Amino acid sequence: MLIFILTVSVLILLALLFVVPALLKSHKLPTENFDQQNIRIARERMQELKREFTAGTMSQEVFDQARIELEQALAIDLSSGDAVPAESPATSSRVLGLILMVAVPLFAILVYLQLGRVDSLNGELAAAPAQQDAPGMNMTMDEAIAKLKTRLEQDPSNAEGWYMLARSYVSLQRYADSLVAYRKTIALVGDDADLLLRYADALVMSHGGRFAGEPTEVINKALLLSPDHPQGLWLAGMAASEAGKYQQALQHWYKLEPLLAGDAASQTEVRGMIANVEQQLTPQQLKQLQRNKPAAQTVTGETAGAAEITVQVDVDASVKSKINPSDTVFILARAISGPPMPLAVVRHTAGELPLTVKLNDAMAMMPEMRLSSFPQVRVTAIVSKAGTAQLMAGDLFGEVSPVKVAANTSIKLQINQVK
Repeated sequence: MLIFILTVSVLILLALLFVVPALLKSHKLPTENFDQQNIRIARERMQELKREFTAGTMSQEVFDQARIELEQALAIDLSSGDAVPAESPATSSRVLGLILMVAVPLFAILVYLQLGRVDSLNGELAAAPAQQDAPGMNMTMDEAIAKLKTRLEQDPSNAEGWYMLARSYVSLQRYADSLVAYRKTIALVGDDADLLLRYADALVMSHGGRFAGEPTEVINKALLLSPDHPQGLWLAGMAASEAGKYQQALQHWYKLEPLLAGDAASQTEVRGMIANVEQQLTPQQLKQLQRNKPAAQTVTGETAGAAEITVQVDVDASVKSKINPSDTVFILARAISGPPMPLAVVRHTAGELPLTVKLNDAMAMMPEMRLSSFPQVRVTAIVSKAGTAQLMAGDLFGEVSPVKVAANTSIKLQINQVK
């Protein structure tokens, strides 16, 4: 027994020799915070997904599901992450290395003495106890959903919470549950094209991929609100094609194609769908449709990707005593008429106030939810006691609305209210 313990200890120490030297060095972490890292990583992953989809190695269904899961993970990260310090002191790494050198072998021996089977050292074989399933992503998501549902029971008017719950259910393919959450969101926010189309997408999935009935009605309703909405035109074309209304499908997709300039992968897919449906028409029908085909468009104007809002944030003297320097400060922009998901978010600490930040398209959590996609937004600053971007009881906040989205917009925002 003693020989076994000594042998294991030596092997563990040898393994630590490969790990500890790196810990003993001084390491500088990137100056960007977790939010910026998460957004950058999400963008890179989205580009990989688009490349795989364009190459034909990934189906539309798998691509859509992967995109939804990526959006969900990013939203959770942005709501719960902590800021990364600019530099990690070398002393902490050295102490950690020394602790590992001593603690790991000792811990391994103690655990073995408590849980191990000493009789197996004498050649006796024993059945290993059944292993419990390690908590995985589904368990983590289930816990997050349960926590969110509890919060919504306490605050049923939280539109952003219902929206996040709906998206969470979609990522778990619990479409019936997602529909309930989407209806709650729509009841609070009102009829918005983006929100209606996400609801329609969940309806389609809950109907086994079929568009007939309510999904088509919701899509048409969204297009009445926003006739040039790319996702609306895409889904409306698919609904019409499914119903055998090929000319109507082509009218939607002809209109959609030039709107996708700059998104080569999506434009290629739409052209493929157009080519398939064109084969269902006679030459005369096709010629008539193509006479009215929209020409390619170029993006112009103040919201052509150069949108940026400079926000000067300060605290009113009446609430300054309620703020701790360690409190988290979020400055975010949301669409005035649209989904409650933030279009841009910046995180700081209350000790940095007053401060000036810039909100722009580079901070978008989803490609279709950029700052420049909306003519006006609502800018809010939240001093969060819990460290989340969701405004909760006891948090302090200030808001400016409406704010025009342009290339050089500048506003002053004062934190002067208590939730």
